Amino acid sequence: MMLDTMRTTTLALLTFTALAAAACGSGGTGTGAGGSTSGSTTDAATASGAGGGATTGSTGGSGTSGATTSSGTGGAPEGTTITLTGVLCLDLATGATDSANPCKGDIVFLQGANVDLQSNGGAVPTFCAKPGTFQSLASIPKDYASCAWEAYVEGAVGLAKTGYVVRDAAGTHHYRFWIVDDKGSTITFQLEKID
Repeated sequence: MMLDTMRTTTLALLTFTALAAAACGSGGTGTGAGGSTSGSTTDAATASGAGGGATTGSTGGSGTSGATTSSGTGGAPEGTTITLTGVLCLDLATGATDSANPCKGDIVFLQGANVDLQSNGGAVPTFCAKPGTFQSLASIPKDYASCAWEAYVEGAVGLAKTGYVVRDAAGTHHYRFWIVDDKGSTITFQLEKID
């Protein structure tokens, strides 16, 4: 148990150090398929993710909230991986995450049997589920004219390879959202702006 705690803390500190160093450099470059790197931490969390594209590490809160993110949406098939240690919000336009309570963003990731998805606060319902399973982000239809928008998606049913059109809290911009994997406290997804 102590070894696991030390390993987790060391991994979180190494991740933060690497992210901070890249952010302080000349724009910082990601280790995956291009992109920038930045990060901050206020409390230890487990690091996870498979690089590529822009990477944002964000942990924090009161010890019961926070997460670690790793983005690979800039061409990497892995996508963005988030490992929850509490509630976390995602801003669709910027890809930034927030673990404050209440948090700022369009989508709230909640810990359940798997990661659940919820619209943030009084925002318009965010999720339009596309029927079937998908093997890529590009295979999810962009049409949302006849969507039955939902405010909550239950992770326990198994969300791997499901696709959605999601919209921001104001209901003005739409995105394709593909869940690559959703297991336990970790969700991996890809996101692409439609309009």
